[in-house]
Amino acid sequence: MEEIIDMNQELIASEEEVKIEEAIEKKEEISLVEEVKTIDQLAREVIDGLWGDEIERVEKLTAAGYNANKVQNKVNKILNPKPAKKQDDIIYYTVQKGDSLSKIARAHDTTWSRIYNDNKDVLSSPSDIYIGQQLKIKK
Repeated sequence: MEEIIDMNQELIASEEEVKIEEAIEKKEEISLVEEVKTIDQLAREVIDGLWGDEIERVEKLTAAGYNANKVQNKVNKILNPKPAKKQDDIIYYTVQKGDSLSKIARAHDTTWSRIYNDNKDVLSSPSDIYIGQQLKIKK
């Protein structure tokens, strides 16, 4: 068995011990690389409850070297996706007595200017609406 000896002729480590140490270091490096996860993977794990709740989750993600805010943003996008706009997102509203573009807009979670701009083909001004008129409202 070969031994490693320093300049003072003192035994530092056997060749086998050095090989074992090198193998351990390589394994640690490999396991660190294997544990790196994408934001998407982490978000799915958060949703599955694997990272704890609220403060605990932030602490665990941060300690593991991840950006907790980016992970949370991805979780929010997964859980609350924005639907793609499509033709079905247009409704037609029939103007009633007492309506104004502002009143209609509040009822449909939009703005009077958006309704006006989307209906310029039938409206000459924002106050130019009449009972029974059909207005497009984009959701």
